[in-house]
Amino acid sequence: MALISFHTGLTLRYGDRIYQFLRQLDGGQVQFEDQLTRHTKTLTIAQAVHDVQEGKALVLREGFDPKLPDSVEPPSNLADLPMHYQDDLGRKMDYLGWMRRLGIRRGEKKRIADQIPVVAEKIKDASPPAPNTVMTWMRIFEVNGLNPASLVSRYVYRVKGRMIHPSVDELIYKFLHTHYFTRARNSLENVGSIIRIELKKLVNQGKITEKEAKVSASTISRRSKEVEPFFATKARYGELYARALYRTPFGENPVCRALQRYEIDHTTLNWVVICDRTGLPLGRPTLTIVVDRYSGYIVGLHISFDGPGLSSTLKALKVAIQPKERFTNNASYLTNPWLGCGIPEEFAVDNGLEFHSPQFRQVAWELQAVLEYCRVRTPWSKAAVERVFRELDFLHLPSGRVHKPIPNVRYPDPRKDAGIPFSVFCETILKWTVDIHPFHINKHKLSRSFDLFGESLELIPPPKFLGSLETLDRIAAMSKVLMINSGGIELAGLSYSCPELLQMKKSVGPKFKTLVKWDPDDMGMVHVQHPLEHSQWLAVPSRNPHYTNQLSWVQHRNIRAYAREHFKHIRGQEQLDRARSELEQLWHSRMIKDHKKLDYKKAVQVQALSSGKIWVPDHEIITKVEPRPIEPILIVPETKIMPIAIPDFESFSLH
Repeated sequence: MALISFHTGLTLRYGDRIYQFLRQLDGGQVQFEDQLTRHTKTLTIAQAVHDVQEGKALVLREGFDPKLPDSVEPPSNLADLPMHYQDDLGRKMDYLGWMRRLGIRRGEKKRIADQIPVVAEKIKDASPPAPNTVMTWMRIFEVNGLNPASLVSRYVYRVKGRMIHPSVDELIYKFLHTHYFTRARNSLENVGSIIRIELKKLVNQGKITEKEAKVSASTISRRSKEVEPFFATKARYGELYARALYRTPFGENPVCRALQRYEIDHTTLNWVVICDRTGLPLGRPTLTIVVDRYSGYIVGLHISFDGPGLSSTLKALKVAIQPKERFTNNASYLTNPWLGCGIPEEFAVDNGLEFHSPQFRQVAWELQAVLEYCRVRTPWSKAAVERVFRELDFLHLPSGRVHKPIPNVRYPDPRKDAGIPFSVFCETILKWTVDIHPFHINKHKLSRSFDLFGESLELIPPPKFLGSLETLDRIAAMSKVLMINSGGIELAGLSYSCPELLQMKKSVGPKFKTLVKWDPDDMGMVHVQHPLEHSQWLAVPSRNPHYTNQLSWVQHRNIRAYAREHFKHIRGQEQLDRARSELEQLWHSRMIKDHKKLDYKKAVQVQALSSGKIWVPDHEIITKVEPRPIEPILIVPETKIMPIAIPDFESFSLH
């Protein structure tokens, strides 16, 4: 699947005209330049992406994919240096600052020598440096990009050697491993006593001296602290306790920008909504939400009654990566733009079956994103989406609230108290997502998610979008191997066919089996895989579009289940069996046993039997005909046909 990104090098073709990306404007607009006339074409990002996905614009050349520059290690924290090292650095900076102020270069040794006494007198330096030393300082300072940390003495970073004997050091580590880092949880004092006893044995064996065998308790304590705290706690208290104690939402790759990590999760909302058409309660809807981890900004959501599953997940994901103008243009009640769009670098999900399905992994491959599965019972691994669910629970709606049961407290029945139509509820959630939640001030970051996401978008490369949604829809579709015959495709009582399917049957055969996929939310069309060319798919429409238009798979199954129960209730199968039995009795009662004595052909001709006489009731059969006056008619003379001699042919045999 081709990915598109709005940056230098992107070229689109509209008909016979070729436009190249020129610049990005404020307000989510981009400009393209005609390669022949230099005429500029201004589009919104949403419109440009829509044109590419619908086939109105053809991507000719995507250009390069800019990467972020390699991270440069920050200078050392000079405030952590010992005071005498800070004083020495200040002395060096005084000399260099004076030389740079006068415009003296590092090769002008005479001028440097003349200015050293001046600086020494100003800072009261009793032992001024030599000119060559100052020149060396200037060279190091300029080569390292004027970084003051480069002037710090390397002696501060030296690795101190150990004065202890290697055999003693090895013995300490051995007994710490076998006696201290165990579930017995012995104290360091107890382990120190064991170590000293073993050291005396080494002295008696002549392997070490008495002086080398003296080990202090602080030395043993320092050796125990060289082990990472997490692994030390894991060895003494167990893995579960260690993970709970050292839990953190940050992994090996901390989130530092927008579009780096999206978190996806489901929740059942605590409100009962009613149908807009009938006013009957529909139940509690399920919300699937996608949140940007860096800013906490909601970039996509989907509300349905299907429960958590692959379909709702992919629909929320499609909303998250698409530009939002298509969803907000008709929402006049919104006052702020919905910023979230683009394909992230990774998705953080839990261990639900829909996230472990092969279809969801294929979607991640198509989006070129990484899947990260969070550990079981670690909600802090998806802290951003869990925090959104917590804030959503405080949303105040007038009726239909589902309360947690409390002893001796009676709440109204939410199904009887429900009064919010589903359409109004969806508008409420969208209003809260766009205009309310992004403007809450985070007490930890002291910033708003709207500002964090918007500012980060200006500092990162342009977001990427899908070139076509057809592949994504086909991956998320339901599939089954079905028989293709003269009637087309039969799927759960629905028939699909088209002229193109006839051409496929001509090339393959009158009957064959192949893979058929369909969108569970729209049964108006199915996709048929070519049995010989598996990369080719054919879209086949329904033969009953009035029924299948915007019909979901769940609705169709419910309709068939209702019809099945209806016929079972009226005993439709019993009526059919009774009618078949009566028909067989009718055949047996009218059967003529002595069929050899009758000429059936003559009997039928005499009686002039036909279906018309059988279907017409007896009182409607005309038995008496009254005479009527003859009306004059135009008589057309008959055409005489001349007799033609019939030729004779010789007989022959085909062998």
